[in-house]
Amino acid sequence: MKVWVILNGENNMNNEPTILVKKANGMSVRMSLDEFKKMKTSSSTQILGASNVVNTVKKEEDKENQLKEEELKRKADEIRQKLRDDIIKIRKESENKSTKVESGYGNKDGVSKSLQNVVENIKDKSTLSGINRWEKDDHKSLLDDEFHQEKPVLVREGEHILARTTPVKDVFVNEAGYKNKIGDNKNFQFDKPKFTKNLDVDRGIIITNNKMSGVIPEMQPLNTKPLLQDVKPPKVEKQSVGPVDEMLNFTLEDFRRLGTNAEDSISKVKEKFEYLQEDSYLMFMEGVEAWYNSPIYKQYQDIISKSLKNRIPVAEVLSGSMADSDMKLDEFKAVLKLSKTLY
Repeated sequence: MKVWVILNGENNMNNEPTILVKKANGMSVRMSLDEFKKMKTSSSTQILGASNVVNTVKKEEDKENQLKEEELKRKADEIRQKLRDDIIKIRKESENKSTKVESGYGNKDGVSKSLQNVVENIKDKSTLSGINRWEKDDHKSLLDDEFHQEKPVLVREGEHILARTTPVKDVFVNEAGYKNKIGDNKNFQFDKPKFTKNLDVDRGIIITNNKMSGVIPEMQPLNTKPLLQDVKPPKVEKQSVGPVDEMLNFTLEDFRRLGTNAEDSISKVKEKFEYLQEDSYLMFMEGVEAWYNSPIYKQYQDIISKSLKNRIPVAEVLSGSMADSDMKLDEFKAVLKLSKTLY
């Protein structure tokens, strides 16, 4: 409720000051200070006392919530108690059953009546009529029954083989060609040794066998020394490398050779790009593309990707266990500074 207070300007003792009060329904009413104080405590207007109403509402809501919680706790306790009673009841029933079974062994037959009924039902043939018994071929699969049956086949000279996968026709065909592969034993001829008559004993018999010469190694002298050739330096092929090729194959070692620190090295690289730009802008563009494909720039990209994936600073990547390259932090900053100047 909005309240505008307008006091009359008259200072007479008979005229009381009044104020203009706007109610919640939108009506504006002029009343004295005494009437306004009475209206504060009434429930028809919402000038003051709103905080008290809110507090009473909160207290009522707290009471309702407390009652609900107490009712839920009571129901949970009832459910727990019911579960305990059911468990105790089940245990007692199982104990009673076990005592009954044990007491049944005191009969003449030594078996309780319930067990006797079960045995009689099992002995009855009518109960087993619908059950399929386990046969000797039940362990085989359909594939074994269809394709892998063991069939004894009578072949040459009364030998038996087990044709599991090979058809019978192929077995006979192979046996028919057996003689063609090996050959007929009757056709084999052996050379008989020849003896010379009237041979002089003093001369003896000289036997020459050319096949033995390849088997026996030749004797070598024991004191031979290996022949050493003169040591010659390797041939170094000189290759001409252009400025663009130099940027394409630029490594971290090449970067360190240019200066004593990272700032000197990066200034030398900038001079190379400036020379390329003065000679030809197209060569300058090719040099920039080659720089982005160089090994040093690839190391720079790998460090950035590791930092982003693991969410750690670049300094920890370079100094920690994940550092795969020897690049230092100042060198990384120098490469970053050069990349900002290029397009």
